[in-house]
Amino acid sequence: MLVVRKVLNNSVVLCTDDQGRDCVATGRGIAFLVPVGGTVDPALVQRLFVAADPDSADRLAARIATLPAEVVALATAIGDTAGQEFGDQLAERLVVPLADHLDGALERARAGVTIDYPLRWETEAFYPGQVRFARSALGLIERETGVLLPEVEAIPIALHLVNAELGTTSVGATLDLTRVVAESLALIEDRLGTGVPAGHPAVARFAAHMHHLVGRHRATGPDPTLTAFLRPLADRRPEVARCAHRIAVLLRDRLGEELDEQDELLLVLHITRLIADSGGPTNPGGHPATEVDNPANGH
Repeated sequence: MLVVRKVLNNSVVLCTDDQGRDCVATGRGIAFLVPVGGTVDPALVQRLFVAADPDSADRLAARIATLPAEVVALATAIGDTAGQEFGDQLAERLVVPLADHLDGALERARAGVTIDYPLRWETEAFYPGQVRFARSALGLIERETGVLLPEVEAIPIALHLVNAELGTTSVGATLDLTRVVAESLALIEDRLGTGVPAGHPAVARFAAHMHHLVGRHRATGPDPTLTAFLRPLADRRPEVARCAHRIAVLLRDRLGEELDEQDELLLVLHITRLIADSGGPTNPGGHPATEVDNPANGH
C-alpha cells in the first residue's frame, strides 16, 4: 500500500510504502482526485522509486515533476527493456536521468538543433552492446513521439546505460572513466608493443573489465586468496605488471581511485587476456600471452 505524502502533479506523488520507506511513484493520472493521506491505485503505478531518506525523495520528486509525463513514461519503457538485457537494478537508476536527457533531446530535434558528443568513437568501441540497444531505443522514441532523433543521440543514451550499470550519479564520471580506458589502451600499445583494433571484441571486454574493476574496488575489499592466486602471473610478466601499475596511477590521478595490490593484479590479468584475445605479444620480445586461465601455474 502506498500512502500519499505530497502530490506534485497528476503523474507524480511522494508517498510512503507499507514498510515505511519514502518513495516517489509515477504514472499517468496516478494522483487524480487522491488526497494527501489517501492511497495510490497500484494499477496506475508505472515506476516506484525508493529513496534513501525524505530529503532525497523530495529532491527526486521535484526533479521528476518538472519533466513531461509522456517523457517519463517513455524513459520508463526504455528502462524496463534495458533492465531485461542489462540487469533489473539498472532500470531504476536509468529512468530519471534518461528522461531528463530525452526531454532536452526531443526539444532540440523539434527545433532543428543538432549537437555532437565527445568520445563517440570510444563509446562505440568500448560499449557496443549499449550502443546497439540505444540505437534500437531511437526507433521506439520515434514511434512514441513522432520525432526522429539524430543517430548520434545513441551515444548519450548508451552512456546513460553505462552510468546506470556503474551506479554513479553523473555521466561526467562515466566519460572520465571512458577517457581513462582509452588512455590505458594507448599505454598498453606503447609499453607492450601491442595494438588492438578498435572494433575487436577484446577492446569491449577490456573496457568492461575496467568498469567492473572500479565497481568492485568501490564495493568490496581485497580477497587474500585471490591475491595469492594472481601474484604468480604478475611475477612471470613484469612488463605487464609495470603497465598495470601505470594504469593504476592514471585511475588515481584522473578519477581519485586508489587501487590496492589485488586491483593491480586483476589489471595484470585483464591486460594479459586482452593481448591473448587479440593474438598479440605480452612484451616487446613477442612472447604470446597464453597463460591466463590458471595464473597460479608457474613456469
